[in-house]
Amino acid sequence: MEKEEYFSKAMDIFNDDEFEEALEYFDKITEKYPDHQNAWFMKAVTLINMEEDEKALQSIEKAILLNPEDTEAWVKKAWILLLLDNSREGLNAVEKAMQLDKNFSDSLYLKGKFLLNMKLYSESLYYFEKYPQDEYLYPDSLFHQGEALYKLGKYREAITYFDRSLEFESENPEVLNYKGMAFMDLGKYEEASEYFIKALEFNPGFISPIFNLGIMEKKSKNLKKSLDLFDKVLKIDPDNQDAWYQQGIIYKRLNLEKESLKAYKKYVEIAKKKGSPQSKLIVRRVNEYISNMEKNKGQPEPRKTPVYWQWVFKPDYFLEEDGREKKSLEPYESFRAGSCGSCHKNTRFGDLILIYRAGKKEGETYQDLKYLLMATSDAYSIEDDEYVFEHGWTYGCDYLPLFKFENSINLSEMKNEEYLEGWNALSSNFNRTIYKTDKMYWEYLIRLLEEKNPEFELKNLKIGEIIENFKTKYALVDKLYENLAALEKFGYNLDKINQQVICKGQGGKIDILARYKSGDLLVIGLINDSASRDTYEKIYNYTEWVKDYLAHKESVKGLIISQGYDDGFKSKLDGNPDMEYLELSEVMANSLK
Repeated sequence: MEKEEYFSKAMDIFNDDEFEEALEYFDKITEKYPDHQNAWFMKAVTLINMEEDEKALQSIEKAILLNPEDTEAWVKKAWILLLLDNSREGLNAVEKAMQLDKNFSDSLYLKGKFLLNMKLYSESLYYFEKYPQDEYLYPDSLFHQGEALYKLGKYREAITYFDRSLEFESENPEVLNYKGMAFMDLGKYEEASEYFIKALEFNPGFISPIFNLGIMEKKSKNLKKSLDLFDKVLKIDPDNQDAWYQQGIIYKRLNLEKESLKAYKKYVEIAKKKGSPQSKLIVRRVNEYISNMEKNKGQPEPRKTPVYWQWVFKPDYFLEEDGREKKSLEPYESFRAGSCGSCHKNTRFGDLILIYRAGKKEGETYQDLKYLLMATSDAYSIEDDEYVFEHGWTYGCDYLPLFKFENSINLSEMKNEEYLEGWNALSSNFNRTIYKTDKMYWEYLIRLLEEKNPEFELKNLKIGEIIENFKTKYALVDKLYENLAALEKFGYNLDKINQQVICKGQGGKIDILARYKSGDLLVIGLINDSASRDTYEKIYNYTEWVKDYLAHKESVKGLIISQGYDDGFKSKLDGNPDMEYLELSEVMANSLK
């Protein structure tokens, strides 16, 4: 049989989709006639159909070697490199094809696709726009123009191109999914949902629209529905790292720490295995969260000797909108709830903090040491959402104001103190937000503050007693949480959700978050002292945070348990039927035995 006759036979078999048998014929031709360029070309095409892309690349390169001026061979190489996700080499191949024939339509499409894959979105649009309308890939070129515009954040323009593509292929699930994504990013969730569901009608196993529906439900605070959708993704693809990551976030928002840690650990395991460079930052943050959660199990224990910190506050953190000094930084005369601030990840309960005020507001410049605080919790992660940390903070801790220095130490005074020349915060002109302060500088600063403020003496603040009060409060919260069912005697029929719930984006931690059997939510604040107006406002703010971040349709109430209360607290309590009170001694007698 002559070689062309043999080649014709191979082509007949290929055209009958008998690719394995066709490959045998092409193999025999290329063995007997190694310079048969068409056989090498068709061998590559056959291998593509058999999903043997690496071998196909070897065959097409042999065909190009035999005829370097073959435009179709260069285009076929580009197609193979597209399948192999090698955009840079693919772009080189398609540019060689365009040098040989600038009007070859596949070259225009492929160059646009490679540029799109390389995130050169604007550049890709030029080549997709030039693709001829009468060619079979025209609907795809319209879709990819929409995709490029979507990536550029031009969602409305993108939808126009998705619509044009759907005129040709109304049941294309990928285009429907992208159109849904554009509507979702425009905040039009009903329209987005419609297109995600349509995409699934035509391809029920298509992961992307299921995942996108999950994201949309998460944004709408339908967290349980969102979890169900990510579960569906994981049933189809158990190694879908993004679904595990989203589940970690949702479980964390639902304050289901055990489930959150499990999902996050699975995410880290898969992300490290896949080695995606885009995941490195997220993996680091998630690992920090896991480490932080595992380290801070149980109630915090202060160090034998506190670590000293310098925090730098901008005006928004120490002044009210009307320019008055924030009440939250006023020292408490008794043991009451504090606030939350950004801190270093190594901050521990009992550490001491000096606040330096920095910045300008309404023509006044602030450059002085003004407040002394104590950390009343260990540092905890305040990551709120994927890739985002509230206010740019990474860690937060609760604090209690201990003293406000009426006679503060200003920047010029500190610069005139030779002993402070090596102090890191002063040397950098307080340009960072957090500094660890060496003991020698801390003690010197305290002496200066005591000299300027005769009523201030560190040892008189009875920090040891304050720490013991907090430890007692933490122990009471633990015991109440363990015995929450005992509150039924007071009319509270509750299920546990979690304790020490971090209010991300606001600051502070809810002592206990519970759910009524009816489904409504209850925020419990336990105060080992008398309750004040400030106590009321703090627990009320927690209930508002729960309404914004955790509740869907449930109502949210607050319960404050304390050793009595003052008139300011009572006037606030009497004006809000959704805030209730129990006497700590009665609760202790009945449920904390």
